[in-house]
Amino acid sequence: MTTQFAKTNQETQPADPACPVGKWKGTPISQMPEPTLRWFAKNWQANPRYSDSVAFREAVDAWLISHPEPQRIQREGMFRDEQGRVFRVQQAQAGHLYALMLEPASGQFVYIRGSMGGLSEANRLTLDQCKEIGKAIGRCVVCGARLTDPASVERGIGPICERRL
Repeated sequence: MTTQFAKTNQETQPADPACPVGKWKGTPISQMPEPTLRWFAKNWQANPRYSDSVAFREAVDAWLISHPEPQRIQREGMFRDEQGRVFRVQQAQAGHLYALMLEPASGQFVYIRGSMGGLSEANRLTLDQCKEIGKAIGRCVVCGARLTDPASVERGIGPICERRL
């Protein structure tokens, strides 16, 4: 008579555990969007009676360690998102920050709801980056004005906006 021993928890856990609850039930953690994973990390507790629940919670915790929360924007400035769009973040009269996207063709800054969520301090543009973008589009990225003065065209930014950055 041979005795079989149960496999350890690590051997039975799938490498990419699926969500055990809600509308995401059955979805592997690798296919879940970042905001959803952050919600699970903050609000959901595993039921220790169910191994799939515990495995999912452990995977969410491991994901959270490898994906730290991006640093929120604390002050005004110029930013670029992952798609390459340029934003000016400024403070409203009420005190909160909001972002305006630069439309390169018109030079207008347009409000897009929710755009602050895609920006972080890691996306902040330096003065040299602003100048480079300004040269490429022929407009000052800080104010959106068309660059007409030869010195400003060469620099890629207007003299007043250069001092503001």
